[in-house]
Amino acid sequence: MSEPTAPAAATPAPTPIAGALGGATPPKLELKDLYISYTDRQGRTVQAVENVNLTIANKPGVGELAVFLGPSGCGKSTILKAVAGLLKADSGEVLVDGKPIAGDTGRDRGMVFQSYTSFAWRTVVKNVEYGLELQGVPAAERRKQALAIIEQVGLKDFANHLPKQLSGGMKQRVAIARTVVNKPRLILMDEPFGALDPQTRWGMQSLILDVLRQQDNTVLFVTHDVSEAVYLADVIFILSHRPARVLHRIEVPFFANREPQVKQSADFKRVENHVLDQLHSLQVQGNIRVGL
Repeated sequence: MSEPTAPAAATPAPTPIAGALGGATPPKLELKDLYISYTDRQGRTVQAVENVNLTIANKPGVGELAVFLGPSGCGKSTILKAVAGLLKADSGEVLVDGKPIAGDTGRDRGMVFQSYTSFAWRTVVKNVEYGLELQGVPAAERRKQALAIIEQVGLKDFANHLPKQLSGGMKQRVAIARTVVNKPRLILMDEPFGALDPQTRWGMQSLILDVLRQQDNTVLFVTHDVSEAVYLADVIFILSHRPARVLHRIEVPFFANREPQVKQSADFKRVENHVLDQLHSLQVQGNIRVGL
């Protein structure tokens, strides 16, 4: 494996990809001059995100996983919610495939939260079918699609179970299946494994790589764990403490082996140390952990 690429001083725009008609394919995601604030319980205005600019390229046929790495409470989740359309930015733009989202949610973006979000009264297969049902997909077809993705995430034998009958890791598998089955162009994951024990978390990290590579999705993943970022990411955006700003972009070398054992390799440790060196040199402060 090659040495990690040293980050540039700024996040450059990607080289346009030639389209079928000789034009250029717009980036999968582009944030332009994004500012977001909110009012706290004391009525004070808190600046959560400040002048965020970043670009994630659109690579046809190749899913890319981008990680936001930064301390807890820095504004990572706020950016994710703005991309999802769950909150409106004070100023700036969020563009998906070159089109502004205008602060609206949409089927082109799917979100997986840290907390479990399944409907308690619906079985696993009924939970996974829900989005397809809203789209008007016929019953037989949505059942076929739901069962296929349920098998892919390893829940074939639990399709008719209720969420209360599942472990935490299984519940997150349901959430991932329910998101992926709708084939969103962009999947947003807000520390989805944060509530899981380390062993289950390792398994879920491998699962998400397997599932998303097969689906060719672009993923934006939030974490404050360095090891998780290096294991999952094609590109890491290092964020400052609040208000969140993009300090650096790091391209992560391709690991031919993304099994959990790669975390013990010298190559992996070298990339991990490179990220830690950048965090130190950029004076990123807060709760950033290593090793889960």
